[in-house]
Order: sequence, then C-alpha cells, then structure tokens
Amino acid sequence: MLGKVSDPNLQHTLSFGIGLHHAGLNPDDRGIVETLFKANRIQVLVSTSTLAWGVNLPAHLVVIKGTGTLLFLFAVCIVLYCWG
Repeated sequence: MLGKVSDPNLQHTLSFGIGLHHAGLNPDDRGIVETLFKANRIQVLVSTSTLAWGVNLPAHLVVIKGTGTLLFLFAVCIVLYCWG
C-alpha cells in the first residue's frame, strides 16, 4: 500500500508505522492513512486539530498539544470527546 502514497514524506513516515493526517495531503493519501490506522497498521497518527475531528477512529491514547490555549478556545466537553 505504500507504493500508492504520492507524498514522499508520508511514505517515509508510514514505513516506520507513523501516519500524518493534514490538509496538505491529497484525499487519496488521507484515505490510505485512515485505512491503515483503522487496520492497526499505524501505531502513531499525527493530525492537525481540525482533521482530528474528522478521523473519528478509536485510539488507545490521545495527546492534545497546546492545551494551555486550547482549553480556553474549546469547551471542556469537546476536549473530553477528543480524549474518548
């Protein structure tokens, strides 16, 4: 499946079990990342906050970076939703 990925940086990180999910990826690459994550072929998924909402896949651990500012922008219930 790595041969189908068009982004060279994504191809490199996927070879180590790390997926990237951001608006700069083309939709096909994003779909591949989501499919691999759902199939447990990716151990780590790094995503922007806006696209993290769209992934909507179960995770064992969620890390939210920059909570000092995010907690003021997002309601507590939204942060709890992200944590699962």
